[in-house]
Amino acid sequence: MRSVLPMALTLTLALAAYPASTASAQQWSAEQMEVVDAMKHCWNVWMEAVNSGSPTAFQAECQTEDSSFWVGTQSAPIIDKGYLDRTWGVEAGMDLAWLDLRPLHISIHGDVAVIHFYGLWRFPGPVVAEWKRTEVWRKEGGTWRQWTGHVTPVSP
Repeated sequence: MRSVLPMALTLTLALAAYPASTASAQQWSAEQMEVVDAMKHCWNVWMEAVNSGSPTAFQAECQTEDSSFWVGTQSAPIIDKGYLDRTWGVEAGMDLAWLDLRPLHISIHGDVAVIHFYGLWRFPGPVVAEWKRTEVWRKEGGTWRQWTGHVTPVSP
């Protein structure tokens, strides 16, 4: 018992000297941050597109030519870029904003990146929605673009 007490005291003091920090929990490489920055930029472009009433800017700046956008959990796979043109308007005029993008894992293989993350959005009400997402981005002409992905709402 006498030898355990000094060891426990030493461990306690050592842990107190190095407090936990969420900032140090994940460190991304410059290449990974380039993908995250592209995603954040495109989420801003998405919001501008919602407010303008047209998906054109988002499609031109952020999607690949063969983008399948994403596959939702309550719907069939969306297999063509023209989906946005046909269904645009649901979000138009809504008090909608993205709040945070929290990457969990970023894997880059040449010109393709796979990102697992949480996205937080504010909807009218105000309601905050959290989404688990997996997206695949492809680098084209030096720019990361959304290729495809999957989104699942997190239960409240």
